[in-house]
Amino acid sequence: MVMNQQSSSISRIRTLGRRACKRWRNERGFTLIEVIVSIALVLVAGLAAAQFTITAIHTSHAQQQRAAAVNIANGSLEQAEALLGSNKPQDYAQTLVKGVKESESKAAWKAVSDLGAVSADDMDLFYQSDSTSDTGGVTVKRTAQPEESRSGTFTVYTVLGKCYRKQGTAACKSASALGLPTGGLRSGSADVSSQVWSNTDMPIAPFNNGTVKYIPMLRVMVAVTWPDVGGSTKTCVYATSRLIDPNEDKAI
Repeated sequence: MVMNQQSSSISRIRTLGRRACKRWRNERGFTLIEVIVSIALVLVAGLAAAQFTITAIHTSHAQQQRAAAVNIANGSLEQAEALLGSNKPQDYAQTLVKGVKESESKAAWKAVSDLGAVSADDMDLFYQSDSTSDTGGVTVKRTAQPEESRSGTFTVYTVLGKCYRKQGTAACKSASALGLPTGGLRSGSADVSSQVWSNTDMPIAPFNNGTVKYIPMLRVMVAVTWPDVGGSTKTCVYATSRLIDPNEDKAI
């Protein structure tokens, strides 16, 4: 009888010990591995949130820079058109080209061509010789830093050119892109071939290549460049242009 009581007591003690041990294990907290994993998850979430914030800021800044470039380009086109004033259409070309030197024009064209903003098919360059003392035409290269742009300086290229529009079509292209010959282009009784292919002169009236009529146009191309806000060496560019008709209306 005594042995049974002792055995029963020992069993109860063991059961209590197991329960106490179980309670102790349940209350022991996180292991080191669990803590490390938790910290890692928090860090990953934090880095993802930081990356998202940085990307959002970069995108917003890039959009702001592009909007500023668009405003600058449109303003430059308006300034060029304002130079025409009350001049007659046949005087538009000589008004805009005053002071536009060959070397400056070619350098500006190369800069924007290298960025892929323009094509040789778009127009033939129109300029004066480097020895010219004329002033008052479009400014080929300048810098701008508008108030709406938080940082950075924009470089503004304004290139003057001429192109030809085949009657009945909308596209205006260079003489070479249209495949025009170097002779036999006639406006009335005059041969204007040399004017068509010249970079310092242009016809100011429609001309014919056989039975096909072409309309000469002035093209004012503005390209605005600025450094990428991402800190890379990439150069961003926005380019636009406007056609000016030296035959009739100012702008088409």
